[in-house]
Amino acid sequence: SDTSSQTSSNNSSNSTGDNKSAKFSNVRSRVGSLENIKHKPKGGDVKICSEKKDFSNVKSRIASLENVNHTPKGGEVKIFSIKTDFSKAKSRVGSFDNFKHEIKGGNVKIFSSKPDFKNVHSRVGSLDNIDYVPKGGDKPIFNDKLNFSNAKSRVGSLDNINYTPKGGDIVIFDSKLQLTEVKSRVGSLDNINHTRKGGDIVIFDSKLQLPEVKPKVGSLDNINHTPKGGDIRIYNQKL
Repeated sequence: SDTSSQTSSNNSSNSTGDNKSAKFSNVRSRVGSLENIKHKPKGGDVKICSEKKDFSNVKSRIASLENVNHTPKGGEVKIFSIKTDFSKAKSRVGSFDNFKHEIKGGNVKIFSSKPDFKNVHSRVGSLDNIDYVPKGGDKPIFNDKLNFSNAKSRVGSLDNINYTPKGGDIVIFDSKLQLTEVKSRVGSLDNINHTRKGGDIVIFDSKLQLPEVKPKVGSLDNINHTPKGGDIRIYNQKL
């Protein structure tokens, strides 16, 4: 019985393996998954040594032994483990003022019974429109495709159907210009050695002193003028 069960299990496993191999026979790699198939990871030239290090000739760091004979202070402090005596301890001032206070609220009973909804009535006016039927259900909504086989153009939409825009006979060249043999215009080099005047004028960058400056004659006559037209509203609504 054991050998028969093993052979049956082997046969079943072989059949399942054949089915799995048959399922994945047409499987292809993902897009870009084989781009770095020949990539070799670096770092294989690093050697890891397991030899023990020799510390026989190791010396201490500079100035690490200057305080080697230092003795920390504080060893003369004694720590006592005696239990504290609370036999003569008294209560704080006013701690027994409400010593005999009794908490209220213990006479309130909390019921966990289910509420009875047998005699419950509707709210006032909640059934006034119980027979209301919403309108609009008599309008059918069609989902048919529109037939444009007999559709005609609008009035005057085909008046200029044969119109040909002008300007198509103009040739636009994209070649580079040869400027090696270009000469200057007539008279364009007459004043090539001209020097502009005004270079002897000094421009000061200092700040002007304006505390004593007065307004021009009549410039403040209409200082309190208020322009009209602020009560006109401009609407931006689409027609």
